[in-house]
Amino acid sequence: MAKLIVMDEFHVTLSASRGLPEAAYSAIHRALDEPRFHTQLKRAIRDVMRRYPALGSVRVRLTR
Repeated sequence: MAKLIVMDEFHVTLSASRGLPEAAYSAIHRALDEPRFHTQLKRAIRDVMRRYPALGSVRVRLTR
């Protein structure tokens, strides 16, 4: 028997404008790959979840 049930999934799409200089796309990729970005994103998700007591027993997993 499964221990967890997937209740919902949210997908976030990050888009960059066409026509940017290649250096801008590279900078965007570097920012998205930084461990600090991932840490802060996880922290933001946790902060929002804490505002909803009914979600206290919900487990959140951030994947790429």
